[in-house]
Amino acid sequence: MLSRHRLASLTLTLAILAAGGAALYAILAGAGLSSSETPRQARVVQQGPPSPTPTLVIPPDNNRDNAMQKLAGISPALPQAVLAVESGDFDAISKLLAWKSIACTAAEARGGIAPRCTDLGVPEGTEIPMFHYEIEDGSYFTQSQLKERFSSLLAGRHPQLGLAAMRPDGTVYLSFTLDSSGPREPRGVDFTASGTEVGAPLVGYKERFTGASAIGTIQTAETTSSDTFDILYVSDAMLQWQQDAERLKDAANATPPVGR
Repeated sequence: MLSRHRLASLTLTLAILAAGGAALYAILAGAGLSSSETPRQARVVQQGPPSPTPTLVIPPDNNRDNAMQKLAGISPALPQAVLAVESGDFDAISKLLAWKSIACTAAEARGGIAPRCTDLGVPEGTEIPMFHYEIEDGSYFTQSQLKERFSSLLAGRHPQLGLAAMRPDGTVYLSFTLDSSGPREPRGVDFTASGTEVGAPLVGYKERFTGASAIGTIQTAETTSSDTFDILYVSDAMLQWQQDAERLKDAANATPPVGR
């Protein structure tokens, strides 16, 4: 017969094992994954340790044609904007940009958003059409500046719609993948659009590099704020970009600091 000491030890061991099993079940159930979900639906590629960022819900009808129909349902100007960006034709893109009129900067001013009036050869107070560069709140480009930037950014890089998403307030995000020759070259370009604007829906833009895909930005926004996004479309190229971004992040985390 078991002694009282051995019997108590065995009882304690069984209790620990039961508690551990219950905890593991709770963790798996909380993940919200069922046997019917495919890895692509359940989560974007996870590399290394589990990430606190939410999974990306890809629509079941995820293809470009359906995405263009959804965008047209929001605003007829949105699919026009997609085709214009993919064409790389600045004149076509320019017609769909929400230009903001900003007065040129006076000669005696220390600085301003618009170029100096003297540099433009126009009288003080002349309003200049400018487009928002979303890296900073007060950053804008004139038509000639933007044409030069887009010529180098889009020409020969085959921009393709990679992600379309919409916020509850009607703001639409259009992220395009680009052919990139290396990590120092932009891998994509994002446009923010107004879903209620029927004329010129594009209100701002910025470039993206390999380490920061649009998917990662949306996941971070949903984690750190109350922002939510309805994903309308994600291309295979964008999913691959997210995988590459995760690998870069893992490699950076695994590299010991200099001097250690």
